[in-house]
Amino acid sequence: MANKYEKTETELEFDEIVSFLSNYWENIAINEFIIKRKSGEPLETLADGLTSEQIMKTLYEKGTCLFFKDSSVGYLALPAVANNGLNVYFKPTKFRAIGNGYNKEYDTTNSVLIRYNKLKKPLKPIIDYYCGKLADIELAKDLNRDATKTPYVLECTEDTVLSAKNHFKKIRASEPVIFKNKSRGEADYGVTVQQTGANFMCDVLEDDYHNYEARILTLLGLDNYVEDKKERVQSAEVESNQEYIISSFRSTLLTLQEDIEKINKMFNLDLVVDYVRDNQIEDTDEVEDNPENTEEVQDE
Repeated sequence: MANKYEKTETELEFDEIVSFLSNYWENIAINEFIIKRKSGEPLETLADGLTSEQIMKTLYEKGTCLFFKDSSVGYLALPAVANNGLNVYFKPTKFRAIGNGYNKEYDTTNSVLIRYNKLKKPLKPIIDYYCGKLADIELAKDLNRDATKTPYVLECTEDTVLSAKNHFKKIRASEPVIFKNKSRGEADYGVTVQQTGANFMCDVLEDDYHNYEARILTLLGLDNYVEDKKERVQSAEVESNQEYIISSFRSTLLTLQEDIEKINKMFNLDLVVDYVRDNQIEDTDEVEDNPENTEEVQDE
């Protein structure tokens, strides 16, 4: 029987970084929009365990969430899969709600399918993909820092590998390492130095990191413009980027509002969708006119 593959220390570190970043961005995503009662009361006042965070988490991870009223439990919002039954547009009319110990069928007459977007697609897979890119860049920065801190390799014999490793440990800990001169009668440690000529690339990698962060923020509909002091930035580029952000934000907001209104009508409730930043839905046409909008903006 083949031995189970064991991940290297670097692979384990990569997984930890991806997990951390994935949780970080998910926390931002599920708190960007808040589903609450019009009176300002939280959803828990309708049913135990019914929270805005839980609904948004399901939407973020699954793309949809089924809202219904169970005859014994009360209002629930659970992940659901399409069951038998399609209308003329091939859209499902029956759903199976699935929870911990819960499995029941509902349809469009007694439930509402809340969508994260018009395509009913979750955001988590693409965000996790970008988190993998960010983790890869983080490890590359660490490797590059070490390479510029020690722009050489230690050549050694098989018998002196441990000595070479100990030398590197001291160097990484910013401790001086002294090699004895064998020409003066000292013992030969069997370690020589070879230059690598490694260049410092952390600044380039940091820019790459921010580019991927900007993609995630755009998907979430959040402002991601960070002024770069080293580059000349055209205001037209900034406005174009803002259009993508606003479009992404509105896509989620309007879809949520549409489905929440269906819930209100079906169950005679008073739910509303709130959001973090009021200015996220401002139209780009409302930006204050500036005679220099077509010119390049340069820092003083």
